[in-house]
Amino acid sequence: YSVTPTQPHSGQLVGQFILVMYLERDLRKATPVRDNPSQSGYLFQCLDLLLLHLTRTAPVIMENVLSALRDVIGRKHPSAAQSRQLKQTLPTLSVVLELLSSQVFRARIVTKELLVQIGSLLNYIISVESNETNLSSAVGAAICEELIRTSLCIVEVLSQHHTLITHYQCAVVDAVLPPLTTLAFSRNVEWSVFVLKVLSELSLVLLVQDDDDDTDENQDKNRGRRETGGAAERSGDGRSCSQVLSVFSKSLLSRFEVLLCAAEPIPLYVLKLLVSMTEHSTQICRLIKHSRILPVVFQLIMVQKKPPPA
Repeated sequence: YSVTPTQPHSGQLVGQFILVMYLERDLRKATPVRDNPSQSGYLFQCLDLLLLHLTRTAPVIMENVLSALRDVIGRKHPSAAQSRQLKQTLPTLSVVLELLSSQVFRARIVTKELLVQIGSLLNYIISVESNETNLSSAVGAAICEELIRTSLCIVEVLSQHHTLITHYQCAVVDAVLPPLTTLAFSRNVEWSVFVLKVLSELSLVLLVQDDDDDTDENQDKNRGRRETGGAAERSGDGRSCSQVLSVFSKSLLSRFEVLLCAAEPIPLYVLKLLVSMTEHSTQICRLIKHSRILPVVFQLIMVQKKPPPA
């Protein structure tokens, strides 16, 4: 703790010197004697202090990154001072990714507030990716690309841990899902494919409740829970599912044909997303049935089946 200053910029040392890996190793070694603090009380105190400090660092870094981007969002020509601030601050986002990728820190770091920050970051990424904000001229193409990549990787890590998504489902749906569906239509094929893969993973979690609630058995359970005072919890789940369907319907399904007709390999990942979305949600199936998506899908399949010209 004494060699990790309170300045967020020093957090980059966490990744550069694989401090996280050593923390995980020390915690595993300490576990057998955890029941006897007298044997390693000082070790536990040091580890807990360092874990607490690094856990508190993540939201501070996120806020610093958001603040730096907030000052230049929508601007074509950031000032020299703003450019210097961005160059110092944006690379520290990799620390948040490093911590989220660790099983030691992940559950400690992910909160509703952090998810709201991630949603704000994705909205700024939309502005940068669409050239509404000319970030490349301020920090260079390499830093700008790394910012987008790191931001998307943060969401990818979250999507791979379904327990966290389920626990904070409302925050994910309200803050993260809307900008993510917008980024699926990125002009950059790599980013579009990346986002489509993340959405496929999220769909398996966010839409599974929709299918559960649609069965007679679960409707009976829901009525029972409401009668026993569980209405608040279930209404929250219902609102979340309704919001998921609304976001997918307005932001994704209404423009699905654009993705199906996009450059390769985007259509392949769109079809995979379609499978994920329909696997658990009968309501999504109904929306697709009454849209123009299926004819385009069948047309795409027929094109793929055509033999190459001799």
